[in-house]
Order: sequence, then C-alpha cells, then structure tokens
Amino acid sequence: MILQKMVFTTPMEKTNELCFQGEKVSVVDETLFIEKGGKVQLNTFYNLFSMKKWTKYTKVSSVIPAIECCGKCQINVFEYHNHDDKVKQKKIYSEILDSDARKVFELKEIALLGDAVLGLEIIALESTHIYSGYYKTDSDIASREVQLGICICTFKREEFVERNMKAMTEGILKNPEALSYGHVQIIISDNAQSLQPEEIENDEITIVKNRNLGGVGGFTRAMIEHLHGENNITHFLLMDDDATIDPEAVERTYRFLTVLKPEYYDYLMGGSLIRKDSSVIQYERGAVWNNGQLLINGCDINLGITENAVLSEWENFSDYAAWCYCCIPKEHITKNGLPLPIFIHMDDAEYGLRAEGKFMFLNGVCVWHDAYGCKMPGTMEYYDVRNPAIVNAIHRPDYTAKDFKVFLLKQVSRNVGKYRYQYIDMNLKAAVDFLRGFDWFYHLDTLKLQGELSKYNYQMDDAEKYLGYEGIEESDFDWYGVKVKEDSKWMKILKSLSVNGYFLPAKKQKIKVSRPDPPVFELFRYKEVLYVDANRKALHVKRSLWQFVGAYVKLFKVCRIIDKRYAQVCEEYREKYHLLTEETFWNDYLGL
Repeated sequence: MILQKMVFTTPMEKTNELCFQGEKVSVVDETLFIEKGGKVQLNTFYNLFSMKKWTKYTKVSSVIPAIECCGKCQINVFEYHNHDDKVKQKKIYSEILDSDARKVFELKEIALLGDAVLGLEIIALESTHIYSGYYKTDSDIASREVQLGICICTFKREEFVERNMKAMTEGILKNPEALSYGHVQIIISDNAQSLQPEEIENDEITIVKNRNLGGVGGFTRAMIEHLHGENNITHFLLMDDDATIDPEAVERTYRFLTVLKPEYYDYLMGGSLIRKDSSVIQYERGAVWNNGQLLINGCDINLGITENAVLSEWENFSDYAAWCYCCIPKEHITKNGLPLPIFIHMDDAEYGLRAEGKFMFLNGVCVWHDAYGCKMPGTMEYYDVRNPAIVNAIHRPDYTAKDFKVFLLKQVSRNVGKYRYQYIDMNLKAAVDFLRGFDWFYHLDTLKLQGELSKYNYQMDDAEKYLGYEGIEESDFDWYGVKVKEDSKWMKILKSLSVNGYFLPAKKQKIKVSRPDPPVFELFRYKEVLYVDANRKALHVKRSLWQFVGAYVKLFKVCRIIDKRYAQVCEEYREKYHLLTEETFWNDYLGL
C-alpha cells in the first residue's frame, strides 16, 4: 500500500524548496536530474515522512521508502528529532542504487517506533534521473472505506474555480493512478449563480445554485447535498474557492484517513495555509480561539527551511482549522449538527470549537491563499465583532460583560488609531445587533443586513491615482516584507500617553502609505494614511479629533446597553443555539 508519494513540483511558482533542496540538481517535466557529484535533500515540507504522526494516528507499523531512478546514486536515510526546538539528525542506513534503465528500488523496511520524521538524501555517483518516489507499507492493514465529499463555496470567481477543477480532474477524478481515484465527489455551491455548468461539471463535479448567504451558507448547502447524495460520503472536505489547490493534499488526506486508528475516527483534519504572495511562507496551521483574540499556530513560518518543516510536525493544540482546507468526518456532523448561519468569518472557529481540540495536520497537506492582512476588512468589521460575541455566548459562559466591553474598546480604538471612522460605526452596530438577542438573530434577513452594511463601507480607488500625491512613489506600494524598526521603551510610553499622537502636531511628512492592517503605532502623528491592498486598491483617510471624540461617546452609550442586556442575551444563545444547527432550519434558511 502506497502511503505517501514524493513530490517534485507544486501548482505554485518559486516553491522548489518545499519539495527538494540541493546542489547540481534541476527539475524538468516533474523529474529531478542530478549531475555527477550533485546532491539532493528530500527532507522537505512535501517529502519528509512524519513517522510520529503515522505512528500516533494510524495502524501503520512500518514503512518502506522507494525511489524510481536511472543512473547510479547513494541514498542516505535519516531520522530527524526535536531536541528543545532544535533539529537533530541521525543516519539510519545507506544504499547504493545502480541501473542503466528506469527502475523502481525499494529500500529497507523501517519500523515506526520513534518520535521522529524521516527524510532522504540522494548523492549522484553518476548523472542520475529521479522519476518518482514514495513511502509504502507491507503491513497487513485493514483499510476502511473513505469517500471524500469536497464542498466549495464560490461567488463570482470563475477563473479560480475553473483552474482548481481542472487540476482536480486531471490529478484525481480522471486519473486511475491516483490513490483517491473513485473516492472523491465535488459539490460547488454557486452563491452568485454565475458559473457555466457545461464548462465545469462532470460525473464527479456538481454545481448547485444557491442564495448568497455568505461562506457558511454555501458550505452548508454543499454539506447537505452530500449528506443526501448517493455516494455515501464519509468525510466533508471544505475548501475556499480562491485558494490554489494541490491534488496531492487531497491524496494524502484520503490515504491518511483510510488507515486511521478507530479512536481518531471523529478527528478533523486541517491544512497549512501558505501565502500566495510569498509561496513558501505559512501563515496559519490551526489556531486557538482565545475568546476571539485568535492565537495563530505556525504563523509566518518559512516552510522552505528544513528545520521549520521538521519542527512543524510537532503538534500544537488547535481549537479549529480554517475552512480554506478542513476535512470533517460525518460522525462530527451527526453528533454536533450543522454550522451556525453567521454569514462569514468565525463560522469555522465556532464549528471547530464543537470538536473540543480533535484536530490533525500533516506535512504536504496545504493550500495557497491570500493572507488575511492583505485586504481591507470592509464589512468584516461588523462580523468580527458580532460573530465572536455569539461564539463566546455559546461556548465561553465565563466570558463576561466586562470582557466584551474591553474587546469592543480595543476594536474601536484600533479603528480610531487608523483613522477608519466608518468602521467604528460597524463595530458598534455589531455589538447592538448581538444584544438584540437570539430571536432577532434567528429571524434575521441576512441579505437585507448585508445591504445595510454597505453604507458604512469605504469606496476604494486604484492606487495609481495617488502617484505623485505628497511625493508618493511606485515603490511605496510594495509593502510586503518591509521591516519596521521597533520603538524604544520611552517612545512606546510617549505614543500611549499621546493616544498615538492625536494630541501632538502632525509630522511634516503628512501621509503614510501602509498595508491594510498595520500596527497602530506605525501611524504615529501622521495626518493622513493611504492604505494599499494586495490588489493595488487604495483607501485615503485623514485624522480627525472631532471624530475621535465622537467615537468614544458612541462607545460609552453602547457599553451601557451591554451592562443591561449581556447576561440575558448570552443565556438565550446557550439555551437555543442548537435550533440553528438543525437541518430543518437550514432547509428553510436556504429556501430548499
């Protein structure tokens, strides 16, 4: 049984170091060519074998590395261990492979006993071609039947959907050599009702037209369709429409699930989220809820560095895995119901909290996605206040009215510090709407609300419009990777006491060009800020003392409502939220 295939290319450019590293090595048509005297390391994010996880979670007891090659080379097999967050390597054995023709060599069997990961090193004694490789097992394992039901929600992203479905069709759906061939069905929930089925659908891909009820509405519609389909779906794999999907991630997910130990059948499986704009940098691999102040696991990690790839296999606790890539067993849905209808943001976190920390992650299981700080938040400023309040009301009964007021104060102050005063109105509306209680939320017209929120949002301009304004240059728009000098202790005190410079004269250089979500202190004493996102859209804002004062006056009024209503509203949500997770509610909500 093949457990994990080796990978030499990915769907993204500039990602070789996720697959291999070395000297005198090149990749052509997914084949590695190593010149005589060259060396290649396959101890990378994609190609290491996580003994510790296969041992912990699966019934696999031994593994055999295999290499398909032509030429003469030496294979060194290493174990990598974690010693106080430092990687230590230990050579297990070496073998010489020699063939004038393309041939598969199976190496010595390795018992899965240690708390370690495996990796290979190949040294070319003569010029060598490496065509493929894999890890297999000859263990007598009774694998279980797994049927993956992929759920994709989309809204006017035809290009992304068509590209990903083409990759899935070629890599798995119509590829008899794929490990998961015949075990994957895809339902795309088209919230914009704009996809052309004849260009995408086949026997394994179905498009359903859906009302635009946000990401959670689309995902839940696809889940319901799979539940009532004829394919006996055992696992529901949720993936974002604008993520770049690698079919290999699905392959590894499928194989891992087929050999799980029974005690892990109800575990969810997440994926690494890697930046599209810097395609070896991971920005999330699960997260801790922390009452809505999320603690992201594996943030800003360069997975192209061997040590980082190895250490990532030592697990951190997670409350949830983002729905950019999250595989949910049917048992979880049967036990815990469907997601909450909170439109967008925190839907994955709330649903993950019901799993009580039962999450698995594996190397090579990933998607590429825009990092969250690359876009202006827009109406998310509403949902990122209301939705955490709902989640805490349900899952964190010890979260008090005082805690909520502190949270709201931070949200408002953050937008005050960034001169984004219209967002403050969304923050406060979100708090007031939450305090309307469960019955208001149960009968909410989500589409009408979304229309109302648009009046609080900003209109973005093309960044090029501002070239030359106050000396702005093209290079000012390239903000990713720019390191900001850390303030001294006394400067931090000054910024805090002056409310980040609101009560000090503005700088002579009156405009700051910034990424969408900078630390507030970077804007100290600037009179104007131009925010530029990853799509080169810009928002121009100005500091206003009057709006500063007005924001806190409005906040004070909302805090008085919190004092009166918070405890009662939380009790309502805890007692009744299960009504929102039932299929009867969702059928009515979706208009089915």
